[in-house]
Amino acid sequence: MYKVAFDKDAEKEFLKLDVQAQKLVSTKILDLQDGNW
Repeated sequence: MYKVAFDKDAEKEFLKLDVQAQKLVSTKILDLQDGNW
């Protein structure tokens, strides 16, 4: 599972998404953390 900097409620919402969406979101978050806007 992805270790994402979410609060608990956001994490629950994230886990409701399908796997494809989770990959998309986590990839985007990693991009943003790397400074790629």
